[in-house]
Amino acid sequence: MRVLLHILIFTCLTTSVFGQINKADLVGNWVKYKAERVDGSKIIDRLNTEKSYLEYNFTSKRFITMKPELEYSIKGKKLSIGKYTKYIIERLKKDTLILAENYPNKRVSELNRLSFVRKQDKTDSIIEVKDGIVVVNKNISSKFSLMFSDYVFKRITSKFSNTKFKGHIIINLKNKAVNTFITESVKSSKRTLEAIKKAINGSYNLWSLKKEHDKIRINFVGKTMSIGTFQSASFAFNTQSYNSVEASKATKSNTAYEDIQLANKFFVKGNNDFEKKKYKSAIKNYTKSYDLDYVLIDAIYNRALVYHTIGNLEKACEDWKHLADLGQKDAMKYLEEYCN
Repeated sequence: MRVLLHILIFTCLTTSVFGQINKADLVGNWVKYKAERVDGSKIIDRLNTEKSYLEYNFTSKRFITMKPELEYSIKGKKLSIGKYTKYIIERLKKDTLILAENYPNKRVSELNRLSFVRKQDKTDSIIEVKDGIVVVNKNISSKFSLMFSDYVFKRITSKFSNTKFKGHIIINLKNKAVNTFITESVKSSKRTLEAIKKAINGSYNLWSLKKEHDKIRINFVGKTMSIGTFQSASFAFNTQSYNSVEASKATKSNTAYEDIQLANKFFVKGNNDFEKKKYKSAIKNYTKSYDLDYVLIDAIYNRALVYHTIGNLEKACEDWKHLADLGQKDAMKYLEEYCN
């Protein structure tokens, strides 16, 4: 078992488990559209929990029609599926189901909250409507028929600059047009941005869209790189975070099993060093641990705690800033409390 050291701020799960859920309200097909930690943090794991498809079909006979079929039970607001899956039902309405994992031996920052809608309701994932324009979230059902980055890249004929930018596109289904708006850019050239806008504006026929709305808005971020003869472009939709187009540790899809084992060994060494007040060695071991396994963000939390312990607040704040950029709520609290 690893020893967890980041205890500067403690959060506990206080969701009430009392009250009774009406089984009939749960019956039906539910599709996951959002996943986060119970404390609101971004999930960093090897299972790709945030983007993976998950569907539960609850039947009146208390079986979930999955492969294999699993029995479920409800006690108060506690939901058990099979032997090992435990949830608390945080919300259950006609078209909304929110489940929080319920494992007492885990911290809140390790527990997942999953939000579902009824399958027949998951057409367009609308989050709001403003001035007749539908704004959609990351589960938009609209699809682009090609790799978007390749499409834009091939249409920028001149050499472009190294830049990051964000904005949104308005797809007008009535007039069959796309309008691109870049609202922020970093180290950009006007020529590059205009070339990108022109390319996106010509993409209407490549979108597969449900014509239930006149206008649809999709947020995006992008990045272009030009190093010698190498050039590339990358895009991410339904987000305004530059992390989505950065080649950061959190975007890796897998880690070798040997590296995972070695990372845990360095993590344990770091904990032992910390307890023995061998702070330099602890920092080195936590660094090696995280370098080997991007999922082990506790190594960065603990390294930050070491820096805080020895009075190096600048380094501690750098680590908390890194974790905050990865969407970790505890780190955001530390930044606010110690680094402003």
